[in-house]
Amino acid sequence: MGTAGPLRASRDRTGRRQRFGPYDGCRPEDPGQGSAAGPVLHRHASRPEREGARAQADVVVSRDSRRISRLLRHTAGERGLTMSADGWSAIADVLAVLELTRSKLDAAVRDNDKQRLQVDGERIRACQGHSRAGMPVTREALENSWERVYPDDLLWHGTNRQALPAIQREGLKPGRRTHVHLAPSSDSQVGRRTSVEVLLGVDPRNLAVYRAPNGVLLPREVPPDAIVRVDAVH
Repeated sequence: MGTAGPLRASRDRTGRRQRFGPYDGCRPEDPGQGSAAGPVLHRHASRPEREGARAQADVVVSRDSRRISRLLRHTAGERGLTMSADGWSAIADVLAVLELTRSKLDAAVRDNDKQRLQVDGERIRACQGHSRAGMPVTREALENSWERVYPDDLLWHGTNRQALPAIQREGLKPGRRTHVHLAPSSDSQVGRRTSVEVLLGVDPRNLAVYRAPNGVLLPREVPPDAIVRVDAVH
């Protein structure tokens, strides 16, 4: 905005003189002064527009978070990303492989509610959920980087009804992952899938359990006799 003009005066309805502040050419009673184009009207986004923009930003953050997590959990080996045995990679290398900007990576770590990722200085890793095949990680190195815990209360695992017969025979196996994922409470959302139909209560007292930075609890497997409760999800 340019330098303010001189003070202007006018008269009110009683005829008394009133003084205004410095005239800037944008007063409604004197349009067009101070600028050949007249006063500029600024349009503010409506509430639906603001909410739509926020929703779109959330979609972008979620998409970027999934891309980074997939690389750090499952595809680092095949894509040539250098990674330590406990899952750490240089942020610069991740950005190069994914052709991603640092600001988008920071937003994916900071704003995503899944808490998938952990950053330490200039390195990054997935908190847990790594594949065993084709990845540089080892169970031993991951466990050494997590916290060993000794819970007394039941831990919880979500699954679907179709999987129950096999679980009752064989217990919980990690499948292609390094560890079985358990939650500290039945209402925990960390690591929980939307397709969960049944919650299994696990007695952890005879299990070696580790806690990842995002709170997921991780034994290597759970035998059938440690599953002591089955609750349907309503």
